[in-house]
Amino acid sequence: MPTFGFLKEPPTVKTPSARPPRPPRPAARLPEPGDVIRYEFLWPEGHAQGRDSDKERPCGVVVSRSVAEGRIVFVVPITSRDPKDPRAIVVQAGGPLGLKAPGWIIPWAVNAFQWMGSDVREAPDPKGAFWRYGALSGALRERLAAAVAAEMKAGRMRQVARGE
Repeated sequence: MPTFGFLKEPPTVKTPSARPPRPPRPAARLPEPGDVIRYEFLWPEGHAQGRDSDKERPCGVVVSRSVAEGRIVFVVPITSRDPKDPRAIVVQAGGPLGLKAPGWIIPWAVNAFQWMGSDVREAPDPKGAFWRYGALSGALRERLAAAVAAEMKAGRMRQVARGE
């Protein structure tokens, strides 16, 4: 081990010249409808029980809109558990998203948050931005938009507004 003049060991106290911690990485791009991001989704049931987070999972972006405060993003979860509900949209394993198993998009549960938010996580194999799994196909994107619109029209949409 090198010596530091009269010191036999390196100093353990941080000096004012020590670098501050790195800020989170900026997004290389903004999310768009159809993007699939890694996000700590909060189910409406968990929110009703007072939880502030549930589990990191892939989520489909439904809306990404600029507002005075920045950008608001609405996402729906993709789960690996079959909900046994015909309203769920099946996503095949593999493909451009690289899912390890089939998944189901749940179009009746939505989280809304201000981008970038502290609940956005790094995707396992990012594509285009560190938070992005990839994008839904055009056909899946259209099905998702129609399913979300149907849930809203029927009054069955359950939304959790996530604060920052």
